[in-house]
Amino acid sequence: MQVPDKPTDDLQRRGQPRDLARLFALQAQFCRALANHHRLAILHALGQQEMCVGDLAKTLEVPIHTVSQHLRVLKEEMLVSARKDGQTVYYSITNPKFSEACALIRQGLVEQHQAVSEALDIGLFSAVERNDSEKASTG
Repeated sequence: MQVPDKPTDDLQRRGQPRDLARLFALQAQFCRALANHHRLAILHALGQQEMCVGDLAKTLEVPIHTVSQHLRVLKEEMLVSARKDGQTVYYSITNPKFSEACALIRQGLVEQHQAVSEALDIGLFSAVERNDSEKASTG
């Protein structure tokens, strides 16, 4: 993840401290890296345990090349790290707070959709919410 040299002019005009503006730029870059359902699913899976590309592909039911492409993006943004064991490369999340943040967003989405009574498969969302809550309470 490259840190921008200068904060945006807009943030400077609003009186945001330089460090905060740089942090917002990093956060925006982080959010762009997560702006794909495959990458979110990979982070979710890696929040449970470290995994190799083949196991991730099997778990997520997507082709290996798709997982590899998305892992490259996540690795470039320092959201995941790689560990080689023989010829197998295992991936893990670099900071558990990244997984926790995603879990909080999912929980908020479930709550928001339940509050407005949108026609969603609440059973699926409830299972995700329970899983994320259990993970957050043990982590």
